[in-house]
Amino acid sequence: MKKTLMSIAGLGLVLAAAQANAGTEAGKFELTASVADTAEVVGNNSGLNSVDATLGFGYFLTSAIEVKGNVIGVWSTGKGSSNTLLYFLVGPDYNFNLGADSKLVPYVGAYGGGVYYGPSSGSSSFFPAFDAHLGLKYFVTERTSINAQVSYQEYFGNSTTGDVGSVITSIGISYFF
Repeated sequence: MKKTLMSIAGLGLVLAAAQANAGTEAGKFELTASVADTAEVVGNNSGLNSVDATLGFGYFLTSAIEVKGNVIGVWSTGKGSSNTLLYFLVGPDYNFNLGADSKLVPYVGAYGGGVYYGPSSGSSSFFPAFDAHLGLKYFVTERTSINAQVSYQEYFGNSTTGDVGSVITSIGISYFF
């Protein structure tokens, strides 16, 4: 019974978002580029800021549900060290379509994957990672949106790096085709 109610609720959410903006229709692709400022909030370097660049590629299964992959480069310096991180993250986004005429599309999502950690000194490593985020797409044309997003990303390090969690604020652009 619980599974049936959850299925009905999930179907209701998808149908409620059926009036898609032209860019978020089923079968469309999204190419995203963004830049971000990151503040480390958990880990050995709490308070460290860095700059991120992201490239993403998504596919809309429905007008509301998108599967997306991202590659995120992070460069940080300060506190006596410099680090390079390269995230590989994949997961779903849920787009809250506000109607066919709306230029605004809020969204939420969660990704999983890994991060390549390359410190300025010491050996490089690969760790599991996750991301939870919410954002807003503003369509300037039928195929182009300007995006703003806030994320929490964490990777699970070793005894040297510890677990590292960061809050990321980003702005970018998407092209839909």
